[in-house]
Amino acid sequence: MTRYFFIVIFILISIQLKAQLSESIRVEESDLSFSRMEEFDCVTWNKSSEFVNAPKLPVIIESFVIPFGAQVANIDVVVKEKNLLDRSLLILPVDPPISIRNDFATLSLNLDSTIYNSSLAYPTENVKIISDTYEHGYHVVTVEICPFEYIPLNKALSLLDLAFTINYIQTRGVTEYPQYQSSKSANRAYNFVYSKVKNKQDINRFSNQRTGVVSNESLNMNERNLSVSDATVNIIPEYLIVTNNELKTTFQRLANWKTKKGVPSVVMTIEEVQAQNEGCDLAEKIRNYLKKCRQEWGDDFFVLLGGDTNIIPPRMATNGPDRDDYRYNKYKNDSTIRAQDLYYTALDGNWNMNNNHIYNEYYQFLNPNTGKDVIINIDQADYGRDIYLGRAPVKNTSEAENFVNKVLLYEKANANIDYSYILNSLNIDAFIIKDENTGFLSDDARSSIYGYYSSYPQLHRWFLFDHYNCTCNKHSAYTGASHGEELNKNNFMAALQNGGNSGYNHFHLVYHMDHSSPRGMGASSLDKNEAIHNTDVDQLTNGNYLQIVLSSGCEPATFNEDCIAEHFINNSNGGADRGWDNEYRQLDRLLKALYSNESIYHNLGYVFQATIGSRNSDNCRLTLLGDPEMPVWTAVPQTLNVSVTPNTITNGENTISQ
Repeated sequence: MTRYFFIVIFILISIQLKAQLSESIRVEESDLSFSRMEEFDCVTWNKSSEFVNAPKLPVIIESFVIPFGAQVANIDVVVKEKNLLDRSLLILPVDPPISIRNDFATLSLNLDSTIYNSSLAYPTENVKIISDTYEHGYHVVTVEICPFEYIPLNKALSLLDLAFTINYIQTRGVTEYPQYQSSKSANRAYNFVYSKVKNKQDINRFSNQRTGVVSNESLNMNERNLSVSDATVNIIPEYLIVTNNELKTTFQRLANWKTKKGVPSVVMTIEEVQAQNEGCDLAEKIRNYLKKCRQEWGDDFFVLLGGDTNIIPPRMATNGPDRDDYRYNKYKNDSTIRAQDLYYTALDGNWNMNNNHIYNEYYQFLNPNTGKDVIINIDQADYGRDIYLGRAPVKNTSEAENFVNKVLLYEKANANIDYSYILNSLNIDAFIIKDENTGFLSDDARSSIYGYYSSYPQLHRWFLFDHYNCTCNKHSAYTGASHGEELNKNNFMAALQNGGNSGYNHFHLVYHMDHSSPRGMGASSLDKNEAIHNTDVDQLTNGNYLQIVLSSGCEPATFNEDCIAEHFINNSNGGADRGWDNEYRQLDRLLKALYSNESIYHNLGYVFQATIGSRNSDNCRLTLLGDPEMPVWTAVPQTLNVSVTPNTITNGENTISQ
């Protein structure tokens, strides 16, 4: 067996602190999968590069914590050794995302002739920083490593041994930091970063040492109506609901429950925010208010935006550096404007530095002298999420009551239903590419999805796949699966309704991978031209068997439109309790966040952020519609019987009686 390997050495240098982090990663040719799609060769391993129409090569993405307040100066890369694979390969180009907004268009694979007709090595950067952010009170830098050199003209692919150095200086100007943080929030933030970074041993010494940690457990838990000014006197809030005066009473009921169960909660109205905060519009005033809360309460608290866009306005902004923005020798300004709630949760940086009210502007171009991408972040946006935020997409009191009732019903688990459904998972996967000339189908995640569940035998899974266990020559081959059936609209709807043909008692987790649009989710969109739409979701009557939906399709949670995710949540006869959308495959991370032995926190906002990729554009495109504090059930709820001996316990002024 031919064996290749590369060694990655990380050296972090600071004026005040020098440290060396080293790591070796051994890769064998057998670890790579090679397959054919028409005339193209597919190389798969973990995650691939994402410049549209450029060669699709596997990459490694790793995150590291560096000192709070440090600034990355540069990154130095050395190629130590190059091993040529004994193969002639025409690497498949990266395909652009396809929406089903207008039709079920097939895809024509286009090659970037500038790359594919070149004898120059691709990619131009084998190691690059793709994210440099502050997340939950820690400074996290993420690098993308492509251990390959591809010469397109010669169809030659080599595996590289790499060494790189990240250089930083211990000064970043004035960095805002909270005065206080509850111990519970501090522990949750630590665990979140611990699960993400490679150099776990450095988390404590690189943390922000200036924020005080306060134990809420020793303070008055009966306080209901807290404000920023109350925080340092009585108790540090851990859950904030922002809504309007009309819906305040409804959401106060949810806040009271959260406080009662031990999560101190606050309801703030936009009328109060409007009067007490500065900003060019309501969105900026809300963000400035959240920044004040962060200063007083610390990072890592939960925020629910209690209203659709008619109540809580979205921030319309660009995507940030995106996978289809790569162009040679030209400045590229991203003209894609999306509604983004990231604006409310990434509280560092300025999204409108040049004051032209075009938010999150950037330019990206290829430097002809160095051959490297240059990204100019004009508005100095920081994409790191500091708090856990979700949105209740409700327009009126009736929808708000429905939303709150669903959260309470799910958390309390006191409905008259069979809660064994909590362990049931539905998985939808379709072919993502259809060649417009031959009709050949490819680019699916069936084998990966099926394999993800091997670590979680307690889960009952059901698979709806395009060409389920089919061996015809119209598509790429894949490993056969059990526990499933053919993907189409009827089977998808039946499974959502009552489990369909699975024999299971409804489904709890629903994962969806097909082309989508704001008003539709594909159900074999390219092969069968089928999808489910808003009106279909409105007809669901799954009752109290509430679902959590993750879609990897484009745009189903585009909340400034009448999107299908909102119909799942606002369905008063069932539907979903929570949903979000994402353009990349995150099922593996979702399952790890919920069911791995290392998982501790199962709040929906925590789990949502754990599924997010490390690219800046991942953050911009992702939306959580739902209650971020709501804990996700990972096992069948059990009845807790409590017996107290003696019958009465007195502790100071408090008495507990049986």
